[in-house]
Amino acid sequence: MCLLGATAANAQSWKHEELVDKDAEAEQYSAFWEQTLHGFDGDFDELLARAIELQRSRMDSQKDQALAVLTQATKLKPSDPRAHYRIGNHFQRRREWKACARAYTKVFELDPAFRAVGSTESPLDEGLGLCLLYDGEFERAVTHFRRLITQEHETPGIQLRHGEALMALGRLDEAIFSFRRAERLAQRHSRNLARETEYALGVALDRAEQLGESRALLARLTSRDSQLTTLYSTDKTYAPASEEFYYLGVAYEAQGDVPRAIYSFRRFLSLDPNSPWSSHAKSHLQRSAKAKLAASIDLSGSAQWPLEALRTAIRKSEQPLRACLEGYPEVLVTITLSSPLSRPAVDHQARAAISAETSAPRPDLNKIVECLESAARKIRMPKQSGLIGGHGTAQFTILGTPKS
Repeated sequence: MCLLGATAANAQSWKHEELVDKDAEAEQYSAFWEQTLHGFDGDFDELLARAIELQRSRMDSQKDQALAVLTQATKLKPSDPRAHYRIGNHFQRRREWKACARAYTKVFELDPAFRAVGSTESPLDEGLGLCLLYDGEFERAVTHFRRLITQEHETPGIQLRHGEALMALGRLDEAIFSFRRAERLAQRHSRNLARETEYALGVALDRAEQLGESRALLARLTSRDSQLTTLYSTDKTYAPASEEFYYLGVAYEAQGDVPRAIYSFRRFLSLDPNSPWSSHAKSHLQRSAKAKLAASIDLSGSAQWPLEALRTAIRKSEQPLRACLEGYPEVLVTITLSSPLSRPAVDHQARAAISAETSAPRPDLNKIVECLESAARKIRMPKQSGLIGGHGTAQFTILGTPKS
């Protein structure tokens, strides 16, 4: 309104962008949707073109509108696979695997050799295979991945997912063969994909009781990937979802982080107690059952405590620390002790900070943290070494235990 009321002088000195009549634009847009959603009598190809344009938008609302257009298109021409394919693509990008598999299956029924004209999307069998894999339809996923491999559409990604589907079915020898093939192919294409494949191979070898090769491979992987970013990647999808914690369990075990390994295997068993690999997870837990508190301590800062003396001091407080976590086997806690160095250097207390990974209710977690902070502050820390005014930090993990 202010622009419309400007003086003549201002109108000459300012160059405004062309004004858009938003109301008219909205009316035109609304008319289109009235046609689309309540019986469009026009051309199927026009609807498809509109949907593709909307799918290319970065706005989620426009992508949702594309789905409505595509659904209307399938009513106009139910035997044309193109709209069904776009619907499958929509759900694949949103990781809605069941809906994705349903749409792609319809395309496959209409035309098994379908390939979108001018599309950069993957072949139909690959999209359908992925959606089936992540929806838990492992046998059907294997069928479509094998079609791709026999039709010379083999890639490291297809071989990796093929192996994952085979491993989910318990067919370890075939899975290991597929992972090794994927690893060779990935070395020439993608370092990240090669690393993801090696983790899968390490897990398969572990389950096949080829423990020497598995441990050597996982030790090498985790030394290069110390934060396990490959396993924690938001792009990584596990099939089934509980597999994430088995992968993390063997990876943390390879790093010597026993509390995190135990925590991961416990999470795996709680999510999928009937998994064909539950006995393997329990074997890992039994091997780790005698782990000592503070076996692994991370020291940092310009002032440090002597490692063995610090470990001894922490273990003297083991009973009150573990008492705080009794009855909470699903809680993994990281305790950070910190203190500045002063002169004269004497035995002293340190500040304690607590962070937790858990599915426990918030009130229980608050109670645990309060208890641990109190117990940790009572640890009698050894003398530090370093420069006066320096600051030292020590970090270790402790895992909850079942109620005795």
